[in-house]
Formats: sequence, C-alpha cells, structure tokens
Amino acid sequence: MIIKGDELSDILERTFSEHERTTRAHTRHTDAFQMQSNKQYDHLLSIVNLRADFGKPLSVVEVRDVDHVSLHFQLKGCSAAQIRGIEGDPSMRAGQMNLFACFDAEATIDFPEQADYEYISINLNPDLALQLLADCDLGNVAEKVFQRQPTMGSVSPLRYRAEQMQILQQLLTNPFPDDLQHVFQRAKLTELFLWYRWQSEAANTSPKVARVSASDDDKLQAVKAYLNIHFLDKITVSALERQFLLNNFKLRTGFRALFGTTPYQYVLTLRMQYACERLRADKLDPTELATQLHYSSPGHFITAFKQVVGMTPSAYARL
Repeated sequence: MIIKGDELSDILERTFSEHERTTRAHTRHTDAFQMQSNKQYDHLLSIVNLRADFGKPLSVVEVRDVDHVSLHFQLKGCSAAQIRGIEGDPSMRAGQMNLFACFDAEATIDFPEQADYEYISINLNPDLALQLLADCDLGNVAEKVFQRQPTMGSVSPLRYRAEQMQILQQLLTNPFPDDLQHVFQRAKLTELFLWYRWQSEAANTSPKVARVSASDDDKLQAVKAYLNIHFLDKITVSALERQFLLNNFKLRTGFRALFGTTPYQYVLTLRMQYACERLRADKLDPTELATQLHYSSPGHFITAFKQVVGMTPSAYARL
C-alpha cells in the first residue's frame, strides 16, 4: 500500500510553535493500519511519540518536514527510510537509536507488516541543536548543521541504554513551570547528546566487551521479546536461564552487549513506562501499582519510580 505524506502530515511531521508548550494527539485508523502520535512542542523542542499497527506493508512517499536535528529512538518494531540528502541507510530496529540533521527534508518511509510499532523522536530547532552539539564537542555534526547540510550522525545505528530511556521519560513528564521548562529541557538534552557522543565514540574506537554468537544472539533477542510481553509477571534470572538455555554469564553480559542494559534494568524501564501510562489513563493508586509491579511495599515502588521518572507517582498523576 502506498500513500502520500501529506495524508499523514499531522501524525508524521515534526512541529514547532512560537507559543508556550503545546500537547497534541493525532490518530488515523484504516483497514490497513492504525497510527497514533502524541506530540509536545514549543519553538525550540518537539517530542513525537508514534505508535502503530500495520496489517499490511505501507510505503509513505513524499514525506516533507521542517528543518530539524533529531535523536530517534526505535522502541518497538522496525522501518526503512530514504531521506533526501542523507547518505547511508537510516533504517532502525527495536532497541536502536541515531542522530539526524534534516534540511529541506523529503523522505520515503517503508513500514513492513507488524504489530506494536513505536518510536520516540526528540527534535530540536537547528539553532538550539547547534549550541548543544558545540557544548558536547560534537564538532563534525555541528559543522554540518551550521552549513545546513543533511547528515546522519552514525553510519550504523547505536544501541540505546536504559539511562537514555529514563531521560526521555523525564522530558515527556517535564514537571516544571513555564519559566523553568527551557532550563530543564536544555539540561536533559545535553545529557542525551553526551550519551550519544560516548556511544558513537565507543562504537568507532573500542572493541566489543563481549562477543555474542549467532545462536546466543537469537536466544537473547527472544529474551527481550519475552520481557516486552511478560514484564508485569514475576520474573527471575534463574527462570530466564532455564527457559532460554543461557547460563548466567551469557545472559548478563550478552544482554548488555546487545541492548546496553541488564535484563533487570530493562524490565524496570518497561514497568515504569507502564506505571506512567496507568497513572495518566486510570489514575491508579500507587499502592495498587506497587502490587501489580511486585514491589514489597508502596514505599519501595515510589522510590524506584522517582529514580526513573524524576518525581513521585502522585506528582506525575497531577500533571
């Protein structure tokens, strides 16, 4: 199925605004696909969270966009793209991220048949991005942004880390009043760019700490897929070892080598994302959430939530 980008512009395109922070939700339902995007944006920063199900392959052509610099985090599923002016393959799979600078952008995006597709894209006004790139000593990318030259930060996508997911969640739930929002945003965006710099330098100069065989790669991918579905269950490392025929060393080091985090931290991130969704949608009591997420007490859950999200569940529910 092929459609033109202007039919999905409200869902796919980045948006900046001259006004204070604005939040918008857009949905599109057809027999072939379902898409929902949630956007937060002001004149400097635009955050897009896209979720979708594709009942058949979909190709979106002539997708036009505003000039922007983005950090793209592929949470679930996969897609392929061709972006005017960008050399290389910007395709990404679940667990991967990359940096893009797009000017006078036009793209073709191909979505294979799949369920539960999701990404978060952090999009910056190029002028703000230029300052942050320079501050984080990402000179090669900063020079191209200064020249308004489209570019992809890393030749191959990078594995994102649980720490970056925590920063994304904090950006999405920015609790500060209007006069402090930009200070908070700049601090968190600097953290994301520093993580990107560290990851890209490590990928280019350092050997992998652990080598993962093709057989173990398949098993670890299966572990991650299992955790994506069963993260609300009571999960133990020993049970994962038995179910997927991996010893403790291969499970811990292999999972970190592939996904940049431990199975425990990955489950923690999924559970806190679930907690945020339930607090927004259902206004669940922290005690009930603590029970669902297998915490021994509400206090332990509140402490873990605050460490990941940056505020208590009650404060988050009031947003």
